[in-house]
Amino acid sequence: MRGTDAEQKQLLNRHGDGWRTSLAAPAKARFVSLRTAARDAAGNTVSQSISRAFGLR
Repeated sequence: MRGTDAEQKQLLNRHGDGWRTSLAAPAKARFVSLRTAARDAAGNTVSQSISRAFGLR
């Protein structure tokens, strides 16, 4: 999670056919940017970044 120029790693938990996590954003944060990476047993990799994925109130 990225808020006011701070980064925080979050662990994901398997939930049904998807994944879940909870976020604790800094009080001054106005948005969240997401970054993820994965690797399979064969060594194939994928990564994705989403700037300002969603806003916070």
